[in-house]
Amino acid sequence: FGMAIREGVHRPIIHAATGTGKGTLLAGLCAGAVRGGWPVLVLVHRLNLVDDLANRIKRLGEKVGVVQGPRHQIRAPIVVASVQSLQGRRLRDLGPVNLVITDECHHATASSYQNVYAAVRKARKAAGKHERFVSLGLTATPFRSDGRGGTLGLGEVYDAVVYSHGIVEAIAAGDLVPPRGIRVETHVDISACKVTAGGDYDEADLARLTDTPARNRLVVEKYQEHGQGLPALAFCVDVA
Repeated sequence: FGMAIREGVHRPIIHAATGTGKGTLLAGLCAGAVRGGWPVLVLVHRLNLVDDLANRIKRLGEKVGVVQGPRHQIRAPIVVASVQSLQGRRLRDLGPVNLVITDECHHATASSYQNVYAAVRKARKAAGKHERFVSLGLTATPFRSDGRGGTLGLGEVYDAVVYSHGIVEAIAAGDLVPPRGIRVETHVDISACKVTAGGDYDEADLARLTDTPARNRLVVEKYQEHGQGLPALAFCVDVA
């Protein structure tokens, strides 16, 4: 990351697989930046991440402000904000930060994020700081949907992936457990399932085809056979 900045990359991405410690890395980057005199803004898109990341940074001995709901601690040396809360009039209170870290940065093309980046530029200009700020993105998926079932890169908002630690590398390094896959044929035909404009299966139609007593019973039986009482996580079509 530091080498990329020195080489003139002002909008780098760090790609790290889920479970490899992006939150810990983010906290360390914040601490290093603020100790070097750089005010930092951290943007997250999930509300439960705000306090989690703020606490990680505090454990490193740094002062952290939070912008979420009624909390508006916008002038702290490190600010952790939900992008939903940091909009409108709150953006006018933003100070001249040097580093913006966007967690899950594959969302960064959205207007809510672009509003924040524009406000950072405006605040820096008002403070007489005309050099570019550094916009660092962290994600496990450095691409976004193209709305047609494919993916696009993030070249509109970032310059380059400067470091990558994907699933294969993480398994080789011992950071993640190698997966062992077991495929169970349920003999449910979903070929007639409706498809949305974005290329995904229609949720309601897919649920109608797959949420059946016979298939659910088979899922339970296979968990009992292979899971043998171990903790499990089930990914389902919908909440029901």
